[in-house]
Amino acid sequence: MRGAPGLALGTAAAFVVACSAVAPSKSPSHPRPVAPERAAAQPTEVPMVPPSQDPHAQIKFYSDQIDSQRQQLGMPEAVLQESSAPAEASPPHAAQDSTCHAGASDSCHSVCTMSDSICDNADKICKISDDLGDDEWAAGKCASAKQTCGDAHKRCCACT
Repeated sequence: MRGAPGLALGTAAAFVVACSAVAPSKSPSHPRPVAPERAAAQPTEVPMVPPSQDPHAQIKFYSDQIDSQRQQLGMPEAVLQESSAPAEASPPHAAQDSTCHAGASDSCHSVCTMSDSICDNADKICKISDDLGDDEWAAGKCASAKQTCGDAHKRCCACT
């Protein structure tokens, strides 16, 4: 009978220690640290879900993804020409564009995949911008994203 309380106390202590060794929560406020070798292998990995329902935060989220992919492609920032003409629609994905003749290499495939992602994010930005109406910042992000999309699509289709 004397050993039972000590055994119970020891078991409880072991339980506390074991629970404290469990992996940290996956809540956004406490992300799990990335191992250095994985971080080096994927330095520009970006979450795929916008962090907020705020339209400006969503636009910034998609714009940041475009900037990251633009940099991976070695493309300069979009240079916008002042024009009153509406922005052109995004080009179709490379695989659906009969005029696009990208090479079959892994490198070209990667360029075209990033190009398609840039254009998808540009479409999302412009949809949010349209919903906001007369928001100059959002309209500027849409125009910049459309320009980057067009430039990335050209790069994909010219890849050999």
